Amino acid sequence: MDSFAGSSGAAAATVTLSQPRLLIPMILVLLYNRYNLLAADSVGIHLELLPMLLGFFTYKAGVLSQGTVALFRELSASGKPAAPESGDKPTDDLKKQKDAFNTRVLTR
Repeated sequence: MDSFAGSSGAAAATVTLSQPRLLIPMILVLLYNRYNLLAADSVGIHLELLPMLLGFFTYKAGVLSQGTVALFRELSASGKPAAPESGDKPTDDLKKQKDAFNTRVLTR
């Protein structure tokens, strides 16, 4: 927060809201607001904000837990060799594990 000390409150709010991790919840709030203001009366369906946000955060928790479970399964299944073979370096196995994790979990 030290970087915001010299800036005004509006500038600090703009910087904070421009972060990508807040983009989808902000879009949900904007859609909720615009829909209830413009179309809810004519359609007859009013949206609730809390279930929308809870659904989004439940999805994010599921994605994180799925990646964590996959990582733990991979790490427990790989095991550690008793001794490295003559041509293999001990860091090669770790590099292979990281590459497998990056291709499987981070490309989703």
